[in-house]
Amino acid sequence: MLIPRLATALRQRTAEPEAILRRFIRGQSHPVFAALLELGKATKTIFLCKYLSDKNLRREINSGLNVIERWSGVNNFIFYGNGNELVSNRRDDQEISVLSLHLLQASMVYVNTLMIQDVLRDRT
Repeated sequence: MLIPRLATALRQRTAEPEAILRRFIRGQSHPVFAALLELGKATKTIFLCKYLSDKNLRREINSGLNVIERWSGVNNFIFYGNGNELVSNRRDDQEISVLSLHLLQASMVYVNTLMIQDVLRDRT
């Protein structure tokens, strides 16, 4: 009965995942923790079986991964300072760095949209 309560708490964000994990890590082998581990293994096995048997699913996942890899490469290019890492421990500095990256990303999307509009306008 505890697993559905934990899942609901996580879904409704009334409990932090870290707090739940800390609760289980304290004891040697909590039965709910063991059950969650087994449930995770079963879920992973089901997904792998679907992945291996469904060619369209594999293509969809690979396509999504390619998009993410390209976006990550762009982020590495535009967020080039300090080896693409947040080097400050100060929260304000980290926030400014991340917000700057988001601004650059939004700007690139906007410029790309304008360029696509120009191409489409020229075709008509």
